[in-house]
Amino acid sequence: MTTTTTDRRALALTVANLTNDLIQAQDDLALHERLTGARAKVRQLQSDLAQAKTRLDAAQEQERQSARDAAFAVFSDIHVRKEGDDHLLRLAFPVTVTRKQFDGYQTADTTQTFPGIQSLPSDALMYLVEKHPDRIPAEIMALAPGDPYEAINEYLISLRRGYLRGPVAA
Repeated sequence: MTTTTTDRRALALTVANLTNDLIQAQDDLALHERLTGARAKVRQLQSDLAQAKTRLDAAQEQERQSARDAAFAVFSDIHVRKEGDDHLLRLAFPVTVTRKQFDGYQTADTTQTFPGIQSLPSDALMYLVEKHPDRIPAEIMALAPGDPYEAINEYLISLRRGYLRGPVAA
């Protein structure tokens, strides 16, 4: 069988076209298979994502708790006294904090007394609110019953503002 140059060109063109068509058909088939399984894949990915988020939240909470515990490890004790028998904003609440402190030679418990809750360092205030909310005076807790964070916040804001708001002020 003899072929001419024209026949070879036509055959080469036919082979090239068929090759391109085959590649496109294979791509279409792969896409079809991917789309056919997409619904199941979405369900699986949603489930996996929810589990991963739960594990991440738990790990982050554990890390926060560990950091909080390490920060509170220096504290031994905290006490709040009430001085006076007047309006809440004129009462004095001296706070005595016992913490471990390095004095240049050793780490020992030292006791500091602060004139009021508003003068506590932030770490001591957080120790009071998180570890010993039962030691917050009842007058302050009455500003937001059951929520020591909000009660302390409202007390400190009221001190700056100069008056109480809400039912306790009545």
